[in-house]
Amino acid sequence: MGYFDEGHLPYYYFMATQFATSDRFFSSLLSRTPPNRLYSFAATSAGWTDQPTGPVFAKTIWQSLEEAGISWKIYSDGPTTLAYFRDFYLQHKANVVPYQQYFADAQSGNLPSVSFIQNSTGSDEHPTVSVQKGAKFASTFINALTNGPNWKDSVFFLTYDEAGGIYDHVPPPSAPNPDGVAPIDLSPTDTQGNFDHYGFRVPLLVISPFTKPGYVSHNIADLTAILRFIEARYNLPTLTARDAAQPDMTEFFDFTNAPNMTPPAPPDQPVGQDVKTGNPAPCDQSTIP
Repeated sequence: MGYFDEGHLPYYYFMATQFATSDRFFSSLLSRTPPNRLYSFAATSAGWTDQPTGPVFAKTIWQSLEEAGISWKIYSDGPTTLAYFRDFYLQHKANVVPYQQYFADAQSGNLPSVSFIQNSTGSDEHPTVSVQKGAKFASTFINALTNGPNWKDSVFFLTYDEAGGIYDHVPPPSAPNPDGVAPIDLSPTDTQGNFDHYGFRVPLLVISPFTKPGYVSHNIADLTAILRFIEARYNLPTLTARDAAQPDMTEFFDFTNAPNMTPPAPPDQPVGQDVKTGNPAPCDQSTIP
C-alpha cells in the first residue's frame, strides 16, 4: 500500500491548504464511472447501475440551465456523458466543445455561466495512470481560470466521478433514493441494491476568490451537491430527491471578505520527481519506494 505526500503532489497540497476541501464527499453510487457521471448531470442514473446500453430519459442540469436562459458549455476531448441523454444532446451538440475552447474562453473572459470539464484523456489518476501527470493536467485548467478575467466571480470544483479502486476506511453512508426508480440492469446473481447508499469518498477542491482558506467540510455530500449549488445560485428547481437533500455548499465561502480575490501563486506540479527529496517518481502500481 503506497501513498503520495506533499513532495509528490505539491500543487494539490497547496490548493487544498489555500482553498477548501472536504473529508466527507462521496461519489453518488457504489459503481464505476458511467452511472456516477449520470448523477453528476441529472442527480439520478435513471435505473442504470453500469454503463447504459440505451438512451437515458431524465432531466439534466443542462436542460434546467437552458430553460432559464443561462449559458453553459461542456469541454471534452472525447465522448461526452451528455450523449447518453440522447434527445437533449442531439439538439445541443454545439454546447460540447474541445479543451482548446476552454483555454480560449478563460483567457478572453468569455467562460459561460456554468462549465463542465470532462477528463477522458488518460490523465484521470486511476491506478496504473500517473497521479502526478493527472495533477499537472488539472492544474492547467485551474490556472487558466485563476489567471483570467473570470476569476473575480467564479468557483472551480475539482472532484472525481468515483474512487477508482483506491482503499478507504470510511464506509459509504445511506443516501436518499433519487426518484424511486429501481435498478434496471441487475441480474439475479448481481449484488442487489436500490440507490440508497452513496459510493466511496472522492477528493474535492473548492477554488474561488471567496473560498475560506484551509477550510475542511465534515458534512456528508455527494456529486449532486454541486448541482444543488448551481440550482441555488440560479434559482433553479431541484432535479430529484438526491440533489434536494444535499447541502448547497455555501459553507465553503466567505462572500464578505473574499479572502482569495488576489489569487495565490501555486507551485508547479512535477512529473516523475519528489520535489522534497529530488528522488525519481513516487510510488505507482509497480514500485513503492
